[in-house]
Amino acid sequence: MRRSAFVLLAIFAICQAQGGRREPQGGRREPQGNRREPQAGNRKPKGDVPPPPRHHGYHKMMTLAMNNMMDGVHEEEANVIKGAMEEFHENSCIKFVPYKTGDSDWISIQGDSPGCWSYVGRRGGGQVVNLGRRCVQHGVAAHELLHALGFHHQQSASDRDKYVTIHWKNIRRGAERNFKRYGHGSITDLGVGYDYDSVMHYSSHAFTKNGKPTIVPKEDGASIGQRFRMSEKDIEKLKKLYNCADNNNFETPRSFDFWGFHFR
Repeated sequence: MRRSAFVLLAIFAICQAQGGRREPQGGRREPQGNRREPQAGNRKPKGDVPPPPRHHGYHKMMTLAMNNMMDGVHEEEANVIKGAMEEFHENSCIKFVPYKTGDSDWISIQGDSPGCWSYVGRRGGGQVVNLGRRCVQHGVAAHELLHALGFHHQQSASDRDKYVTIHWKNIRRGAERNFKRYGHGSITDLGVGYDYDSVMHYSSHAFTKNGKPTIVPKEDGASIGQRFRMSEKDIEKLKKLYNCADNNNFETPRSFDFWGFHFR
């Protein structure tokens, strides 16, 4: 059955993030267990992060609430996505709000294309967060929403080589860019540090071509690639990026100046 475009919500920045154009560390979803890794369609890039967009505006974004599912979306799937959005709502000053006609920037959550992917940060106008078959899971949705909010994969951190070893010879041809390491001038951990438990970290066998590990933690016993929920450090980075006070009443959006960033 055709899975038509999912949610429609808009994302409003109700709090301004701390300045600077550097991107926070973080990234896209990793397959769990025997679940297949996300695959791109003919017109979509491999992996869950398309090539760099024209510009990033995540540092001006914020917010959301959720409702108004489109016709044809299974209620069960819509509830999973709502649950992921609620995690942002409960742990930060981000609120997802319904798209309104005239909004200049928004996110369209769709499921017709294969794979799980999102652009990183605000592109301007409408942009897609794709949750294809097998992608409608709480942690995967949270992962892709974090991409849209400006977060790269954790293993893209400038200091990642202190924490993990990338085995390039085991990576599928064409998937190498998903393991790119960014410099200090392009990405920041916001003073929180590397996080093996991040929902933005790839799993040990991500994009393997031979069944062997592509990423190996340097810390004995460390586990990577969970897709259950945002980690404590994920939440801390999110709150720092969007300047969410620890004592903020997250049930009541604050009325700061903001840019619109919507879902439809």
